[in-house]
Amino acid sequence: MKTVKFTISFFLLFTGMMIISESHVFYLNDFYTPFDHTTLYLQPNTTEKEMIHDIIDSANRNHVEVFTYASSPRTTFLTEFDIYGTTGVQPYIKRHLNISEKKYKSLFLEDMVFHFHHLKNINGIDRFNPFYLIGSKKNIKQFKIDLIDKYAGNFPQEGFKSNELRNEALLIWLLVISVILLLTFYDCMLQKKENIIRFTLGEKISSMVWKNIVIDTCFYILLFLLVYFVLSKLTCVFFMFRLSLLMFMILLILNALIYLNLYFFNLKEAFSNARGSVKLLSMNYVLKLATTVMTIIIISSNIAVVYDAYQYYKQKPFFERHRDYYYTQLDYKITDNNSSSDNTLEKSASVQYKFYKQFYDKFNAILLADISNFLHYPGILANSNAFHYLSSQITELRDKPLKKEIYFIVPAKRTYQWKKLWR
Repeated sequence: MKTVKFTISFFLLFTGMMIISESHVFYLNDFYTPFDHTTLYLQPNTTEKEMIHDIIDSANRNHVEVFTYASSPRTTFLTEFDIYGTTGVQPYIKRHLNISEKKYKSLFLEDMVFHFHHLKNINGIDRFNPFYLIGSKKNIKQFKIDLIDKYAGNFPQEGFKSNELRNEALLIWLLVISVILLLTFYDCMLQKKENIIRFTLGEKISSMVWKNIVIDTCFYILLFLLVYFVLSKLTCVFFMFRLSLLMFMILLILNALIYLNLYFFNLKEAFSNARGSVKLLSMNYVLKLATTVMTIIIISSNIAVVYDAYQYYKQKPFFERHRDYYYTQLDYKITDNNSSSDNTLEKSASVQYKFYKQFYDKFNAILLADISNFLHYPGILANSNAFHYLSSQITELRDKPLKKEIYFIVPAKRTYQWKKLWR
């Protein structure tokens, strides 16, 4: 029984700690959320060098640290963060967030690379917003007051610290501990008859109890170290290490306490197959229920990911056929700017149109967009360069004389609504 228990426990520990380690990616991706932030805008009559000097000067005068960042997706599985800040930013982030200038690996998600630069080395400061602030509320407020007349922007917004990842890690450990303790209790029940025979032959109950405790404790420590060693080669296994270590120690203590049950022998029950079978059957049902609940939770939490993955997989032939093409998406960065009336979405649409118009003939651009969210039913926006592909996938289009540059493709039953919408 112990072999089965330790095997199941290994996979439980490995899976639980792997999920916790992979959640480090979400932590890194939202590293800036605890900091207060504000917006500052380069004015037409001000140079970039002057703005940088004013920000650093105000930060030094008010004992505030300032930083902003740029995230750059290099590949599907690699994103780089360039953090531009004053002198104290890098040591503060390292000390309080445990983020250093290095590459953080991930097994299933994307790797993250962090670079730190001094704010004076920033290039194109008009493209950066918001600016994140480290300091007391009073000093942050004064920092903004010193700059607001010259660089506008909103009043400093308070950051927030989320405990979601910690709570998820705690839940994972509770599930792992619960199943392992059930396995230990099951093991304890199976041993009772054998231990009574040993007791009648002169073996002390205390020695049997301590033997089980020592064996389990040693094996679980070895499993814990083995899992950490394996995962350290693949992902950031030391994320929330203190919490994991605390929960593991609780597991060892509770697991040891269960073996105290061996002190309480009931001879009739131990040698009664009927009563023993009922208890074992009950334990089997409890284990099955626990594993079923865990399976449902895991599947439910990942059903959206599975669906999206399936949708991406269905697009594989298209991207294989067009693997030599470049893919672009141009958007203005949305910032919290209460004092500005600029419409970011309209500006993004305008620059996208200019880019499309300028490079349409030169690159034979394909425009193929899913507009289902806009219409609230299936729909495609396509240009003439996409018709060759679409006709190979939609048989109804093969005999159509498609001469126009742009088409909206919607289901036939929705055509009347579409005409009414654009009338």
